[in-house]
Amino acid sequence: MMVSHSVRTVARKLGGGTEQTPPQQSNAFSQTAQSQESASHANSASDDDDEALMRAYITGTTSPYAIEHNYEHYKRTFDKFAATDGKTNWNWGSFWAGGWNLMYRKNYLWGILAELVSTVLTFTVIGGLIFMFLFGMFGDALHYSRYKTILAETKRTCPNDKNAQISYIAQKGGVNKVIIGIAIGLSVLEAIVGIAIAV
Repeated sequence: MMVSHSVRTVARKLGGGTEQTPPQQSNAFSQTAQSQESASHANSASDDDDEALMRAYITGTTSPYAIEHNYEHYKRTFDKFAATDGKTNWNWGSFWAGGWNLMYRKNYLWGILAELVSTVLTFTVIGGLIFMFLFGMFGDALHYSRYKTILAETKRTCPNDKNAQISYIAQKGGVNKVIIGIAIGLSVLEAIVGIAIAV
């Protein structure tokens, strides 16, 4: 009987019989795959949420298709800064408008400080040009810094509520068009005062 059992064993092996994976090991593989798939879906959803929040911040609207207020430029720049931890990117608005560009995008503190520094430096042509160049290079870094601050504030204020987050950050972001009128008004006033002094 032992010989018969050995013969059957050899025949089974020669016939291509393979050792089966234990059910516990198979279940472990399945659970790992499911966990990885769930994590992938969660990361994808998080990326979509962050993109929607960025759009709302830049455009100042809750529309998922809004492209106002130079959306493509700021999205591209913010994505680059996030990926590379960069600080420099050219912005013509910052170059020409300086602190007014910051205030236009509701970064009032840095905008006012920048205009005060600009007023001092523009007494010399070279100082004014250097300031304009530096602001053109680093203005977007100040925009991005405020975005990160407001994004964190938004998630603290409206946790686990995507729609509330989008509405909140849209109100905090966008632009303040009143700043354009103020800038023009002050420029006209400065010109009038300059002419009056010269006369």
